[in-house]
Amino acid sequence: MEDRRGRSGSGGGGINPLLLGFLIKLLFSKGGLVILGIVILFSVVKGTNPLDFIGGFLGGGGQGVNTESPYQPSSEVDELAEFTSVFLTDTEGGWNQLLEDYREPTLV
Repeated sequence: MEDRRGRSGSGGGGINPLLLGFLIKLLFSKGGLVILGIVILFSVVKGTNPLDFIGGFLGGGGQGVNTESPYQPSSEVDELAEFTSVFLTDTEGGWNQLLEDYREPTLV
């Protein structure tokens, strides 16, 4: 079991499929080609990769948010985490007895 409580998550969540369709239509229009040209020109002037800029603009390149205070789980949350760990260990033991090449999962 891998306990990730208290760690900060990343800001990126991918791109909305509805937005993707709009962006494809925009890219193949005159206005979209002009915008793409401006982005490439801006990237050349700044000396950066244009894909990094586009990925950051679309939400794929977000950075994690640092938490100021350490995570303090409640006693109920700790109890549930312990129960889950014991349950997973018991289940893995059963599958290991039934299957020779059983690969144990990682619970996050």
